Amino acid sequence: MRPTRFHSLLLVGSFLLVPMMGMTVSCAEGQETKAEAVDVQLPARPDALMQAETKIRAGQAREAETELRGWLAAQPDSPYVPEAHYLLGQARFVQEDYAGAKFFHDKVLDQKKVDRNLKALALFGRAECNYHMSSYHKASRQYHWLETFYRDVRAVPHDELLFKLGMATRKAGFEETANYWFNKTVELYATSPWGQRAREMNTKLNGSKDGNPTWYALEVGKYDDEAKALADAEALRKKGYADVKVEEVKSVNNYYRLTVGRFFNRNEALRAQEDADMAGLDTSIHPGLLSTSR
Repeated sequence: MRPTRFHSLLLVGSFLLVPMMGMTVSCAEGQETKAEAVDVQLPARPDALMQAETKIRAGQAREAETELRGWLAAQPDSPYVPEAHYLLGQARFVQEDYAGAKFFHDKVLDQKKVDRNLKALALFGRAECNYHMSSYHKASRQYHWLETFYRDVRAVPHDELLFKLGMATRKAGFEETANYWFNKTVELYATSPWGQRAREMNTKLNGSKDGNPTWYALEVGKYDDEAKALADAEALRKKGYADVKVEEVKSVNNYYRLTVGRFFNRNEALRAQEDADMAGLDTSIHPGLLSTSR
C-alpha cells in the first residue's frame, strides 16, 4: 500500500496541551510512562513549518526536507522542534525512505512533553514505517496500541488505522484476527473508502478469488439417512459443540455431511481437531468456500 495522503497536525490558536493525562510511549518498544497535563503558551506556528507541510502535500518532499533541516539548524530550541521532526518523518516517508521516516518519528516519541495529537500521529507514522519494512508483527502491535489508547484523537484517521491493523495481522499470519479488524472497519466506517476496502479483504464477507478455501470445518461423518444425521447433530449440540450443521451434498449418490465449527484458517481447525480427538470425537478437516456477498 503506497502512501495515499498526508496526515497533518491541526493546531488551533497558539495553545497546546503538552501532553494530556494518560499513557505515553517512549521510543523503546513497550516502555510506558505517566505524564502530567501541562498548559504551555506557544508562539505562533512558524511559517517554515506551514510551508513545509504545504510542499509535502504537493509532492515536493525533498524541497520541504531541505527547508526543515535548515529551520532546525537555526531554531534548535524552538518548542516546535518535535513537529519539525514529525514533518521530516513524513517527508522521508513520501520518498519511501521508511527507515529514515521511522528515525524522525521516534525522535518525536522520545520527547517527554509533546502534544497528544502529535504523539498519536507519530505513533501512527512509526507503525506505517514498520508495515512498509515488512515488520508486520511489530506494526500490528503498534496499530493496536494506537487504536486502544488514542481512540479519542481525531487527528488520527481511524478508518485507515483499523484497515491497516487488519492488513498487518493478516500479513503476520493471523487470518481470523485480521477478519475481526476488517469487520470492525466495516461496522464503524461502512461508507468510507477504507470501509469498502475492508469489506473486499474480509474473507468472512467475500468468497475466495483464487479457489483456495476460505473456511474449514470438522467433518464428523457422512450419512445416507438425513434423520440419523440430524439426530447426531442434536446430540453434539447438547454436548456443547458450536456451529453444528447438516448439509445435503448433491452428487451421483446424494448424502448428508455433518460438520462442527467454522474456522477461518487451517491452524485453528487443526487445534480444534486435536481437542475433538481428545474428547473422543473422530473428525477430519473439511475445507469450503463462502459465496461472495454483494
